[in-house]
Amino acid sequence: MSDQLAKTKFADWRETDTDTWEAPFLRDASRRIRVTAKPAQGGGITLITHKRKTLSWRRAETDVTVTALHDQQALAVFEKANSMAVS
Repeated sequence: MSDQLAKTKFADWRETDTDTWEAPFLRDASRRIRVTAKPAQGGGITLITHKRKTLSWRRAETDVTVTALHDQQALAVFEKANSMAVS
């Protein structure tokens, strides 16, 4: 089990602003991935995933509205963003 855990790749996530987390891509540190949490209309939180190749940020995935940052859908958004950063 330890060998499998050692092979697991994680991006170096940092909170860069309130409710904004960024990580560099493992193979190209000039590229970055970002997830931002914004209040959703009608309640909840909208998670927005962007990636940056050059100077501008572009949406990388469809926005997802969740009830809280720790619910299963929110974790799936961060897992997908992490997968993009490490692939």
